[in-house]
Amino acid sequence: MSEKVTVNTERCIGCGICVNICPAKVFQLINGKAYPVNAERCLLCRACKTHCPVDAISLGSRVIQRENNHIQAS
Repeated sequence: MSEKVTVNTERCIGCGICVNICPAKVFQLINGKAYPVNAERCLLCRACKTHCPVDAISLGSRVIQRENNHIQAS
């Protein structure tokens, strides 16, 4: 099963927006790239994905499945 949150380091520009916006402090800049060093803390709030200017952040299949179930239930 996929992790909650991943970063495509080839796309990441190291802007630090995800580091600053994440309420759970999931991300850390390492050598100019963002890494989800505390992925288990992810609250699934989508703030990082929404604000990433290069769309380098992906949410795992569990998150997507949960969102699809929520949409179907609405």
